[in-house]
Amino acid sequence: MTRAAALALCAVATFPGMAAADLPTAGTCVRNVTSATGYVERTTLAWSDQGAVIGLTIGEVEGRLHGLRAHDEGFKLSVLFEHEYLGPSEMVLFSVFLRGKQRYRIGWISYDELEGGGRAVATMNAFADADCEITF
Repeated sequence: MTRAAALALCAVATFPGMAAADLPTAGTCVRNVTSATGYVERTTLAWSDQGAVIGLTIGEVEGRLHGLRAHDEGFKLSVLFEHEYLGPSEMVLFSVFLRGKQRYRIGWISYDELEGGGRAVATMNAFADADCEITF
């Protein structure tokens, strides 16, 4: 059984109303956030069960799928990657049904690794709306 199939089965067991077919198999997303100075920060995410490519200000980095599960009325996707300057990081994509339509939000977090082997949040890039094309 593949990791994606196992995750889908876990989602069905956790959310009986959600079928495994309701979870996406791939997607591409673009998130543009404009600062008060007019600078546009562009983040991209392309993913499938084969992995992910994340586009950040520093360039493109490869990521690995960490989790895909049902979340409220949509789904949550988590991708782990190594940020050139900030170290271990995680990008999260939420699918939410809001104001009568399906919407997507992306944010990311970097972590400090603790001596005991755990991790603590170091920085957080706020969640913002993204335009996504999702394949189910």
